Amino acid sequence: MKKLLVSVICLLFLCTTVKAEGERNMSKLLYQGHGSLRVVTAEGKVLYIDPYAGDGYDLPADLILVSHGHSDHTAVDLIKNRADDCRIIEYTDALVNGAYKTYDLGYATVEAVQAGNNKNHDINVCVG
Repeated sequence: MKKLLVSVICLLFLCTTVKAEGERNMSKLLYQGHGSLRVVTAEGKVLYIDPYAGDGYDLPADLILVSHGHSDHTAVDLIKNRADDCRIIEYTDALVNGAYKTYDLGYATVEAVQAGNNKNHDINVCVG
């Protein structure tokens, strides 16, 4: 499941955009270890997903996403530098009474989807 999630995130965020002058501007993905990722969009927005491992928490966060409540996905305190309008969207916000929410942030749309596995993650308290 984790490999699939990382693959999907890579495909979504590594798409290129083309500037008016024709030069390419790419998003960047940093795999920080375990389930932790940092994405810098082509526009320069910084997203952290499931903070826990790695040393790449130095860029100011615009968005922090937390997929579930296990301590190895919730180390939001590692991200000291945050934009004034930084949003933190946790699984408890994104999944309410069985309904998955969508957030339009202007620079990105965050859509919570069902996630989990039979062994360690209950689908009722996890999002992808």
